Amino acid sequence: MAAFVQLVILGLLAGGVYVAVGVGFGLVWGVLNIVNLAHGALVIVGGYITWQLFTAFGLDPFLTLPVDAVALFVLGYALQRGVINRIIRAPLLFTFLLTFGLNLVIVNILLLIFGSDFRSVTPTYSGQGFEIGGIVVPYVRLTSLGAAILLSAGLAFLLSRTRIGLAIHAIAADRDAAQLVGIDLRHAYAVTHRHDPGDHPDRRRAIHAAGVRGRDPGRAGPGQRNGGGRPGLWPGRGFRAVHPRLGFRVRQRDRFRSHGAGPGHAAAGSDGPAAVIATADSQRRWRRLFLIVGAIVAAYALLAPLTSLDAAQSANVPLLADKFWFRIATYVVMFVVMATAWNIIGGITGYAAFGNVAFFGIGAYTTGMLIAKAKWPFLVALPLAPILAALFAALVGLPLLRLRGHYFAVASLGVGVVGELVQNIDYNGQPVFGGASGLFLPIYAVGHRGLFFFYLMCGAAAIAIAVTWWVLRSRFGYGLIAIRENEEAAAVLGVNTTAYKVGAFALAAALTGLAGGIFSQWNVFINQDNAFPIEYNVQMILMALLGGTGTVFGPAAGAVLLQLLIQFLGGSLPISIDLPFVSTEARPIVAQVILGLLLVVVVIFVPSYLRRSLRDTSL
Repeated sequence: MAAFVQLVILGLLAGGVYVAVGVGFGLVWGVLNIVNLAHGALVIVGGYITWQLFTAFGLDPFLTLPVDAVALFVLGYALQRGVINRIIRAPLLFTFLLTFGLNLVIVNILLLIFGSDFRSVTPTYSGQGFEIGGIVVPYVRLTSLGAAILLSAGLAFLLSRTRIGLAIHAIAADRDAAQLVGIDLRHAYAVTHRHDPGDHPDRRRAIHAAGVRGRDPGRAGPGQRNGGGRPGLWPGRGFRAVHPRLGFRVRQRDRFRSHGAGPGHAAAGSDGPAAVIATADSQRRWRRLFLIVGAIVAAYALLAPLTSLDAAQSANVPLLADKFWFRIATYVVMFVVMATAWNIIGGITGYAAFGNVAFFGIGAYTTGMLIAKAKWPFLVALPLAPILAALFAALVGLPLLRLRGHYFAVASLGVGVVGELVQNIDYNGQPVFGGASGLFLPIYAVGHRGLFFFYLMCGAAAIAIAVTWWVLRSRFGYGLIAIRENEEAAAVLGVNTTAYKVGAFALAAALTGLAGGIFSQWNVFINQDNAFPIEYNVQMILMALLGGTGTVFGPAAGAVLLQLLIQFLGGSLPISIDLPFVSTEARPIVAQVILGLLLVVVVIFVPSYLRRSLRDTSL
């Protein structure tokens, strides 16, 4: 009993410190309507400031708190004023991607500066405490809790008793009304974007930059629906009449209304102004060009591997692809499957899911367990991977898909907890799924193994694209589009929104699980790190956005472009560039920094007309 009480006391003391972190996170969410995925990285910055001051000057950790607070206030103010304010009214996905990009940049810069070694802050009184009835209360954790309570009280006073605090309350209640009465929104947002001073719940515990890489726990603007809403119809988007059995249609004068145009603006019909017709013709030409280029690239990618066959080599056919090429190409096609699958729930349905990597891991472990433990043949075990992934998605989707906007996006991150379960489930003292050591699969005996898995993954990609094509031309797809545009109106018109959303979620999970099942046997080894990598969540979303969400071929094109860029920055491609002052070991870290910066630049600085062009010309 005493041990249990001791654990409860330690847990309460440690959890109390996170109150300060949670208060800052909630303040940014409540006022800015932004879920800041870089919040945890900035907390680690505070930890490194404390470690540096303690190591260099012997300054007591608690005396560094004011320095942490000032440094992070300045950093948070600069990030908000210079970066985040630029997309404050942007859709949900853009704010998530922007803050994730900032997280990538901050975490990997810390790794470049401090390395991957752990750092510890150990003052003389660390490990000491006082005892009450056999229960030990550590001084460090108790003092940290007190500091967190004081910080929270100071923040409460600021919000309730100061001018800037009242302005923050006004903005949270009604942003537009607050601006009308003269409140400087940019300044108030920047002040709000403050962060915890980096006080760690236990100063003896080591800090490590990689500890928050992609592990941070955690926009629908006006007229937007879950980041996927489109408040207007765009000329040349290949608009089709909504399925008649859904019981509603778009008026002729609204079919080609430009983005942002209201009812008073002229709308072109089928015989509209010449400018609209010329724009539509231009976009059709771009689509044809895209199809031709895509067909040429796809044909080369599919036929080049055949030059590695013995028959081709004996006929002196030039070798166009080797085993190294197979591996890179298989990874690229794997992301084509995942991005296309995410497009069904995120692009067509308009629900920004951030936990789809869980279905990839479920598919991988389903196939891996059946092969390694039950001794099933690979081709017999593979079909169960999408089935179990879809069943899990339907199970969690029933409660999860009742949420919307930020709440759904944050809750979907929790789906990734499956990876933790895989590592920690034991039976009779033995890890069921291989535990931290992972799971080794027997090598699949097949001739030209690399070629076999490349074409198998291409088959999965073809299935994913075909399913998307079918969805966009079916009653089911029309219902999903109606949900994306206006869920309440779709429900009134008879669309079973819950069933449609769960169906889309399960379909996306099945395709993602299929890719995971193929990956497990192809890679031979799976563990939590390669089956549930949280960075895959953002990569598949960025791929879909880059190529065009809600389209058939857009996510596939985005996956090819972004994955090749990632491989290029990591030095995996035969064509690469030498980065000055960067060692070979640090190159992957620098690649992550560059990727994060590109993510930030694309989200902020790409002109709106270019994003419109990318979306309109996608297929």
